[in-house]
Amino acid sequence: MGYVDEVDTNRFASQADSSADRASQLADGTEISTVGQPRNVAVRQHIIGRGGYANLKRVQSVQAKGRLEAREKTYALTVTTRRPNTIRRELTLGEKLSVAEIANGAAIFDGVMDRGLPAKLEATLLESFEFDGLFVEWPDKGHEVSMSGMRKFGDILAWRLRLQEIDGPVWNMFIDSHSGDLISMELLDEEDVRLSIRQSDFRDVSGIRFPHQIEYRGHDGELIAREQIDSIIVEVDPFDIDQEMLTH
Repeated sequence: MGYVDEVDTNRFASQADSSADRASQLADGTEISTVGQPRNVAVRQHIIGRGGYANLKRVQSVQAKGRLEAREKTYALTVTTRRPNTIRRELTLGEKLSVAEIANGAAIFDGVMDRGLPAKLEATLLESFEFDGLFVEWPDKGHEVSMSGMRKFGDILAWRLRLQEIDGPVWNMFIDSHSGDLISMELLDEEDVRLSIRQSDFRDVSGIRFPHQIEYRGHDGELIAREQIDSIIVEVDPFDIDQEMLTH
């Protein structure tokens, strides 16, 4: 039986407006420095797009399988995440298996072979991992989040939020203003983009939208690695949740 706590739902009560309807009027890459909506509009849309708090909090583990392409090699990829904050990334090339995971809050690598991403970047991503995502209940985590504008990605108009992890890195996070999908993340080094992560091909799995293609690009925009996810298995604890009692 899962344990639930009460949280304040008012901070996610604002309704999203029709900003996405303007997408066709803007050129790709257009930056809008200010927007009228508060940050909670984007956060709320993101959570709704992922199926809402009730669905998110029932999920106990997620296993994604596919492949990672990098350095002219193709690795078999398995990513297993478990509540509360465990992530394990397995890469297989021929008969070699290489594992990177979070252990006691630190990234651990087995050193079997070179991996698809530079070690320091992969360690940063692992150490930033949070099972429900950086946005879910950020006030309780201590992260600082601010709305900083919008950007056009193809036919998608996305909110841009700046997120400062507590004792961690700074991110630009881009949320599709229509679907709530987190389509891009920029890891910042001071004000420069150190790494850009683009997520696409979102599909519903057990009531939650997951990206099935992820691209990692360097500060110069060059492609470092690409993940293609073929299957996702979600383990759900089917405990009942009072809809007026959300969890954290």
